[in-house]
Amino acid sequence: MSTEAVRAFREMLDASEPLRAALRGAVSAEGIIDREAIAKIGRENGFDVTAGDIDAVLKQQDGGMSEIELELVAGGSSISQG
Repeated sequence: MSTEAVRAFREMLDASEPLRAALRGAVSAEGIIDREAIAKIGRENGFDVTAGDIDAVLKQQDGGMSEIELELVAGGSSISQG
């Protein structure tokens, strides 16, 4: 597991509007966030992350979410287990 890679990926997201826009595509019309799609975007940008890594980091936050995560789930979206 590479929670450090997930955190580094999130830092890159903070600085990259195009990358945030790409992540918005990982949200279905029903508002479900596809962790595997997010992990794929991370890998395409040089980060060795998996959907499980992303899940682990989210669970470590004790329910707290970054601005980016809040933006992705705005409107009460749920997060897929994929």
